[in-house]
Amino acid sequence: MMSSSEYILIAYNNPFLMISCMLLSFGIYYCLFRRYFLSIFDPLIYSLFFSSIGFSTVVFMYLNANINTYYFLVYIFTQFAFFAGILLFKPIKFYTNTHQVSFFNNTSSMLVIKYFYLLFSLILIFFQILIYAYKGIPILLESRLNVIGDDLLFKIFNRLKDSIYIPIVLLTYYFVFSSKYKKNKLYSKIVLVFFIISSILNGAKAAFISLLLIYFVFALYMTKNNEYIHLCKLKKYTLRLFLFAIIGAIIVVNFSGDSKDSISFIIYRILISGDAYFMSLPNNVIENFVSTQNWFTNLFASPLYMAGLIDESQIPKPLGFLIMEYHHGINLFKGPNPRHNIFGYVYIGYIGGLFFSFIIGMTLGFVRNYIYKISPNGPIGLIIYGSLFFAVLKLESDFHSALASLINIVPLFITLFIAILLAYNGGKKNASKHNYSYL
Repeated sequence: MMSSSEYILIAYNNPFLMISCMLLSFGIYYCLFRRYFLSIFDPLIYSLFFSSIGFSTVVFMYLNANINTYYFLVYIFTQFAFFAGILLFKPIKFYTNTHQVSFFNNTSSMLVIKYFYLLFSLILIFFQILIYAYKGIPILLESRLNVIGDDLLFKIFNRLKDSIYIPIVLLTYYFVFSSKYKKNKLYSKIVLVFFIISSILNGAKAAFISLLLIYFVFALYMTKNNEYIHLCKLKKYTLRLFLFAIIGAIIVVNFSGDSKDSISFIIYRILISGDAYFMSLPNNVIENFVSTQNWFTNLFASPLYMAGLIDESQIPKPLGFLIMEYHHGINLFKGPNPRHNIFGYVYIGYIGGLFFSFIIGMTLGFVRNYIYKISPNGPIGLIIYGSLFFAVLKLESDFHSALASLINIVPLFITLFIAILLAYNGGKKNASKHNYSYL
C-alpha cells in the first residue's frame, strides 16, 4: 500500500528521478499532441496535463521498483490505446462555416434560447443564494464537501447544475461578447459577475481556471462564425490570465484554511494527480478490487438500475471509495478518480481494458474534433458542443462521472429540441415581430 504522503516522501527522496520522469512524460505528450494544441486553456490540454502527471507517476514508481513489470505494461498498453483513440481524429481545422441550418438559426429558435437562458440562469442564481442562506458560505466552512447534505432539494439542484451550468455559462459568454448579439447585455454581465463571485465563495480552487476553460470553448466555437477575435484575445492575454488564475487559487486556499502554505499545497495537489495509480498498483493492491460481476453491469449499472433492469444490490460501489476504504479501513465516501487504466482492468480485465481505453480515447477525439466540425453555427450548436465536450472530458479520469454527466444532459437536449421544433413550426411568421430586448 502507498498513501499520498508516502508517495510524496518517496518522490522527495528521489528528486532527480521524479523530475526526469515528468520531463519524459511531458515530452511524450508534447510529441503526440502538439498538433492539437490551441491554448493552455483548452480543456483537452488541461486534462492531458494531469494525465501526463499520472503517466510520470507510473514510470517513476516502476523505475523506483514500487510496482512490477506486469502492471507497468498494463498501464503503458492501455494508455497508448487511449492515445490512439484520440489521434484517430484529425486536429480541429479552422474554417468559416457559411452554411446555416435554418432549424437552429432562426428567430423562433433564438427566442427559445433566450427564454431558456433567462429561466435557468435565474434558477441557478436563486438556488446558489438559497444555499448560502441555508447552509452558509462554503469557503468559510470547515468542511465544504457536505454543504449540500442530504436535503432532497439541494440534491436536485446539484443534478440540475451538473446539466445546465456549462450551457448557461457558455450562453453568458455568447450574450456578453458575441458580435452577433448586440442588444442589451446588462443582464448577462450581471450573471457573469455572479458566477465569478460564487465560484470564489464556493471555495473552488480552480474557479478561475474553470471559467477560462469554458471561455476557450466559446472562443473556439465562435471561429465557425468567422469571429476569431475572442480566441486571439485569449492567446494575447494568456500569461496575464494564467497568473490571475493562480493568484485566485492561492487566495481561495488561504481563505479556505486548507493549508498555511498555499503554493506548496497547490504543487502537492498537482503531484498526487496520479493517486489512483500509487494507491492501487504497488503490492498488487488492485487485485483486491477485480470484479467477477458481468462487465456490462459494472459499466452501466446506473442507467440499468434507472431502467429497472437490475436491483440496487447489483450496483458496484464507487471504485475510488473502495480504494480509499482499503487504505483507511473505513468508508470515507471519497477516493481517487479511478482512471480508465485502473477502471478497465478491474471491471473488464486486461484485454477488455485495452479496447475500453481505446474507445474512451476515440470518444473524446470524436467529440472534441469531429462534433466541432459538424455541429451547427450559433448558440444552440455552442451549448450542444460544449456540454458534450466537458462531459466526455471526464472519461479518462472517471467513467461513471462522465456517464452521469451525459445522462444528465440528455433531458436538456430533448427539451430544447422539442421547444425549438414547436417554435420553428408554429412561429415562422410572427416570431420576428416580437422584441425581447430585456434579455
